[in-house]
Amino acid sequence: IDRLTARANPRFIERVPAGTTFEGLIVIKLFSEDDVDLLSLLAEGFSLLEDDYLGGSGSRGYGRVKLEKVKVLLRPKSYYEKNGGREEEIKVGNNSTPIDYLKGAVEKVKELLKKQGKGGNGGD
Repeated sequence: IDRLTARANPRFIERVPAGTTFEGLIVIKLFSEDDVDLLSLLAEGFSLLEDDYLGGSGSRGYGRVKLEKVKVLLRPKSYYEKNGGREEEIKVGNNSTPIDYLKGAVEKVKELLKKQGKGGNGGD
């Protein structure tokens, strides 16, 4: 039932209207420098998702997904030690397409971790 018009839209599959936006948050904990490669895996998965569909009836146009406004924040151990002090949060990457942004963020995160000499212990 449409909440605005109170009209029924009988379908066998529940659908979300086109243009609906969702917000999300993904946290990846980095316990070693090798864990940064999880960002690459995430970027690959999102890229495959954009080229395919989510859920059923994708051949009929359902389930198309587009990522927008993706950002990567590095929160080193010191971020949590200082009671969540935002001054320690580091924005990684530049403003490009979301998938390219994630791919580019991998090397930047590795570089930042090496500079800090912490290898990612306790950061997100």
